[in-house]
Order: sequence, then structure tokens, then C-alpha cells
Amino acid sequence: MRSLIPVVAVDLLLLTTQAEAQTSQRLSERPQNPTYEAVVAGMTCHQSSNQITGFWCEYAVGGGLRFVIAGVGQPDAAVTVEEALGYDSDYYFTFGVGHGCVIVKPGKLALRGEDPFPVAFVSPVTGKVYQTWQECKTAAGSQ
Repeated sequence: MRSLIPVVAVDLLLLTTQAEAQTSQRLSERPQNPTYEAVVAGMTCHQSSNQITGFWCEYAVGGGLRFVIAGVGQPDAAVTVEEALGYDSDYYFTFGVGHGCVIVKPGKLALRGEDPFPVAFVSPVTGKVYQTWQECKTAAGSQ
């Protein structure tokens, strides 16, 4: 029986490594999305012991968009705009009522002629950034 434990551990390690490699491969196969990358790069999340504040994430995207999701994962989570220079800036956002996610879009300064232009989705339920609204909605529903 003692000899099975190391074998099981090695098998589990191999499965984990294979799963990580497959995930990495799938992600590398996706087309690059500069909007998604900009949102992820500008995301910072915090947790407080204070019941009112709880868990919140701040997003600084480009030079003209800053917003906060306070109470991430809570039924009363709120999206607060701290700075938004609008469509003429590099990034702006809208809110998708159907899927419940913030949609970060490139403004005039960031558009590079992509068709369709790359967007990113941020879930108030998870605080995470997604590349499609379907992923964002699914993640929100799984919480």
C-alpha cells in the first residue's frame, strides 16, 4: 500500500501538468486582444476585513479610464466610474445588461482598424477579466 501513494502522487502531478499545458496551448491559440491585455495589466484587487468594504477591484485602463467594482461577488456589488474621458480617449466602457458584465472598448485613440475591434469583459461577480461575453456570463452564473 505504501508504494501506491508515490505512484498516485506522480500520476496526479502528470495530469496537472498536462492540463496546464493544454490550457496554455488553448490560450496561445487565441488571437491577441490588446484591450483584454490592457484591462488585465491595470487590474488590482483588494480584500478588507471590513464587512461593508469586503472585496473590491480597481481597473486603470490606458490613460483615461478608471473604474472600481466594490463588493465583488455580493448581490449589491457596484461599478463606480472614477475617470472616463469617453469615446475620444483610448478606452471607455459600457455595461451589458443581458450578461451583466462591464464591456471595455477601445476608443478613437486605441482603435487600430480591427474589425471587429477587440473588447474585454469584466464580471462584477468574480472581478475577473474575460475575452468573450459568454465566458463572463458563465463565470458569473457559476458563483
